[in-house]
Amino acid sequence: MSKHRTTTSSNRFACMDIDYLADLPSRIAEGEYIDGPELAERLRGHGAKPIPEPVLDYLCRYLEGTIAKPRGRKPASQSERRRLHMIVGGAYRVYLAFLAERKRRYGHPVGWLKKCNTPSSPLLDRPPGEIAARLVAREFLHGEESWRTVQNISSRK
Repeated sequence: MSKHRTTTSSNRFACMDIDYLADLPSRIAEGEYIDGPELAERLRGHGAKPIPEPVLDYLCRYLEGTIAKPRGRKPASQSERRRLHMIVGGAYRVYLAFLAERKRRYGHPVGWLKKCNTPSSPLLDRPPGEIAARLVAREFLHGEESWRTVQNISSRK
């Protein structure tokens, strides 16, 4: 009996009777990958109740190593994407305003850009919007090649 009390008292929301495995069978049927930490957390919360057959089968296959882990980077959460988009959009607008003013006043952005201090730099032949996008992409995204992504992000309201 004391063992039952420790498992019940360790779960903060045991009185709510939450089914921790309710959505797992449908996610497994859709072919979604469920990683080990999420499985462990949900099984701990589920307690001593019987485990549904699809979840048990998935768990066994996961432990055997027959479930292929999805390739690539794990997608960022909604809040992380919004945060990155706010930072990228703000930095782009600051750089663009500075470069547009510099181009209006002096005719070229030489002297401010670290990578293109030579007048023959191919970056100087581009408009201020592209230069600003390339600088932001180099600093916050996956390199200068993703400068169109910066422009797309900053064009959204």
